[in-house]
Amino acid sequence: MTALASELLNVIDDYKKLLKKRLPKPGRIAKIGQMKLNSNQLPTDDFGLFQKARSIVAELDREINEQNEKNGYYTYSGLKKFRAYINDRLQEYFICGDKIVHKTQKAAAAIIQAVQLAGLPDDMLQEDVKQALKVCNTAIAEYGSTTQQQSYRRTVEKQISRNVAFFTDVLNHLDSEFDEKVGERPIAITLFSDEDDHF
Repeated sequence: MTALASELLNVIDDYKKLLKKRLPKPGRIAKIGQMKLNSNQLPTDDFGLFQKARSIVAELDREINEQNEKNGYYTYSGLKKFRAYINDRLQEYFICGDKIVHKTQKAAAAIIQAVQLAGLPDDMLQEDVKQALKVCNTAIAEYGSTTQQQSYRRTVEKQISRNVAFFTDVLNHLDSEFDEKVGERPIAITLFSDEDDHF
């Protein structure tokens, strides 16, 4: 069982516990059956469990909206906190085909690939390498944490002295990706001295 599957099964169990507190036994059994949350009905793969967790969020949204209409928007609800808890977990992942991918892990893989590409000898820094780096830029801008983005941008900046035209183009592309995906460019923070080389 993957770590994601284990986490999603815990989320589903927590939802069932919430139902136990909120509904009488017949209502709880009906809801669990309707949502196919019985142990023998649950999918065993990450994708299926992810979809099941998303259906729980949708059901919580429906219940919260009903509660707001009935009791007013500012009514306190443990449902809202629980929904936020689940949604925060789900936001760390994205669907890629039939796989569920952790965003920061995807960015980390792109950073590793970019570092390997940028470390190639100068005579190998051709258009195909630049295009591959731009693909990495897009993944890092879209899925990377702020720290990952800042560190990677600083690393690319340091490579400009090796090949001004090549790495300036890569950096400009990275900045345009940040502007498009994030809405702003990460401010490079100094984590290392200028003497440190990250490639």
